[in-house]
Amino acid sequence: MRLDLKDCTVTVTNTRAYEIRVREGNLKWTQRRQWEVECELGALYGIREGDAIPMEVSLQCAFETIASAGTVCLVSDICTEGSRITVENDAACGKTVTYTFPNFYPSQMDGDFKESSLAVQGICFATQPTITIA
Repeated sequence: MRLDLKDCTVTVTNTRAYEIRVREGNLKWTQRRQWEVECELGALYGIREGDAIPMEVSLQCAFETIASAGTVCLVSDICTEGSRITVENDAACGKTVTYTFPNFYPSQMDGDFKESSLAVQGICFATQPTITIA
């Protein structure tokens, strides 16, 4: 799934909260399911859901600002193990849609603060994001 981040606010929370005002970009996530086929006497008997698979997440954006209570020096300061990523998106209907990706574990981080770009990939210790509409 893909979420357009144009003019959204992305908040990454770990030991501090980092608020990223996005100019343009996207957040992609993949939800996977594992199925186990059951057989009896060589014939298909049933199917059941297997083990949970963590969600894959990719965030790429050009940002306007990054604000936090402390000084940001490196991309690795923003996304650490167990971070929570929250995206607030103002929907056309006048409501705010909030996507929360809990327990994010980055596997690849790239950024150029001089060019105002940020790219992070990893997994969330969850099978799907939490979506709320207010």
